[in-house]
Amino acid sequence: VYILKAKGQNKDTEMSFDLVMKPTMKPWLIDGTGLVRMSENTNSYYYSMPKFETTGTITLNGKTYHITKTPGTSWMDRQWGDFKVHPYGWEWFSLRLDNGMVGNIFAIVDTRNHQIFDGAANIIFPNGETKVIPYKNIKITRNNYWHDDHNQLDYPLSFTVEIPEVQLSFVDTAAFPEQETLGFWEGYSNIAATYQGKPVKGFSYTQLMY
Repeated sequence: VYILKAKGQNKDTEMSFDLVMKPTMKPWLIDGTGLVRMSENTNSYYYSMPKFETTGTITLNGKTYHITKTPGTSWMDRQWGDFKVHPYGWEWFSLRLDNGMVGNIFAIVDTRNHQIFDGAANIIFPNGETKVIPYKNIKITRNNYWHDDHNQLDYPLSFTVEIPEVQLSFVDTAAFPEQETLGFWEGYSNIAATYQGKPVKGFSYTQLMY
């Protein structure tokens, strides 16, 4: 069980967390080994814990919200290594579908030309089986850009991701544009997917670093 307590303030916004997070899935080694090849012969050690039953409180500007009767769901990543952040970036999707499927999907991007040169889709299927699909078997299309005046960057607000090898495709759509912070765009996205020919909904925490 993990206890998360934090408090922060930015201008006229103050928020605090007091959460209890109980893992319901074991740690998941990304790319099968927990070692991900990055740009310029560097590496990243990486594992995810994609499902926690989460209870507790979130307080925003003095108003407290309780997460008790229906546990929330949380995701935790641990990533470290000798990889470079600049001039390389990534597009990352933490996919959670209503049928129980989980995806850790990322594309490594050269920010000088915004070309994707590597990546992978790590999938946990509803039956618990896992699979890693290399980027050459994935198609990612960027849609509906939003201009961020602070960073002077254009961020896609919607992605279409197609993975024919596992009969999965989905559209990842930002809940709202203004989710940039500290040089990253990262926030909640809605998912409309098709898996094995059947529609399924879900959500994603999406992170863009350009």
